[in-house]
Amino acid sequence: MIRQGRALALLVLVASTSWAQSHAGSLGLTVAAGGEYSTLIGATAKQTNENGLRIPLEIGGSVGLTNKSELHLSGRFEPGVYNVALVGLSFYAGWRQSFGYEKWKTFFDLDAAVHALPAVTLGLRFALGVQYDFADIAGVYVAAGAQLGGLLHLRLSGELMIGLQFRTYVFEKI
Repeated sequence: MIRQGRALALLVLVASTSWAQSHAGSLGLTVAAGGEYSTLIGATAKQTNENGLRIPLEIGGSVGLTNKSELHLSGRFEPGVYNVALVGLSFYAGWRQSFGYEKWKTFFDLDAAVHALPAVTLGLRFALGVQYDFADIAGVYVAAGAQLGGLLHLRLSGELMIGLQFRTYVFEKI
């Protein structure tokens, strides 16, 4: 069992040693934090209305499909800072399209967004960003995004996120 674990660790390290100008075949882990200003409007006077600031903490994963496209899933824990409920919780699934093969890349995200707290809403998230790959298996990024969603509430928000993406290339075609 220990030898199998060592073999897997060696495989991950060997697969990650070549400098990758693209994320094709990569499996990634993302962690991010930032700020979000959101407005939540209830359909009736009895429902909660919010207009304030949150600090989203995000963790997610990605799979590189081609040299410029990734699918990603993430979840956010969003403590309220100003004029909002104490806790927010949301989930995202979507697509990231990158432009450029060098260490610097620009990108856009298009995601389905599901907010579970403080009110359930379904909607879309769109973001534009820049990523710098400082190593073959890691990069830092910044993204500015907007969200629009609804169900029993209307939710509008703008965000600025800064994050790290760690990658391995175990699925890369040889």
